[in-house]
Amino acid sequence: DKYVQIYVPVPDLARIRVGTRMEVELDAQPGKRWPGEVSFVADRANFTPEKIETRSDRVGQVYRAKVRLLEGVESFT
Repeated sequence: DKYVQIYVPVPDLARIRVGTRMEVELDAQPGKRWPGEVSFVADRANFTPEKIETRSDRVGQVYRAKVRLLEGVESFT
């Protein structure tokens, strides 16, 4: 399975549950989207990862989640 990790801000958490369908757009391929499904949501919040570039992006807590890509994964191999 191919998946992406996302970080969900606390105000948006109510919209994300295991099984939620969504589209994934990668920074490396803007404008192209792949269907995905949430396969994991952390049960505890943590701070935004340090890889976020600005301080305002790092403020607050987020929940880590995984989105499994449902189609088009052959383009990632």
